[in-house]
Amino acid sequence: MGVSLKNFEKLQFSGKVLLLGDMRELGADSVAEHVNILKQACAMDVEEIYLVGAEFAKAADVLLAGAAPSADVAAVATAAASAPSSAAVSAHPGDSGSPAAGAAISLFRDAQELAGRLKAEPLKGRTILIKGSHGIHLETLVELL
Repeated sequence: MGVSLKNFEKLQFSGKVLLLGDMRELGADSVAEHVNILKQACAMDVEEIYLVGAEFAKAADVLLAGAAPSADVAAVATAAASAPSSAAVSAHPGDSGSPAAGAAISLFRDAQELAGRLKAEPLKGRTILIKGSHGIHLETLVELL
C-alpha cells in the first residue's frame, strides 16, 4: 500500500482523495503497519482521506493519542478495540489532535457505511485512489464514484 501511495502522490492532479481499507493478514504487526500507512497518507497533499475498517480505526486512535507505533501500540489498540465506535468519526484540519496537515479524515466501519456517505456526498471530479484488502470490499464503491 505504501508504494501505491507514493505513486499516487506523484500524480499532478488536484482534488486527490484516498479511500483506504484495512490491510488484512498482517498479524501482530497490523496496528503498527496501519499507523505507518496512515502517517504516510497524512503527509500527502490530498483533500480527503476515507478510512475503512477496524485496523485503521486503531491506527487513527494511536495517532490521535500521540502514541508511537511501538510496544505501547498494543495497549492503545486494545483500548481502541474495546471502545464503542461511532458511525463515522471525522477529524478535520484545525481540529485539536488531527494528524493530517490539510486533509479531512473520515473513518467508517465497513464499505457499506462509506457507500452511504458517498451516495449522500458524491466525489465527482476528483482523482481517487482506492486501496485495501479484497475482504474489505472497496470494489463495491466503484459504481458510486
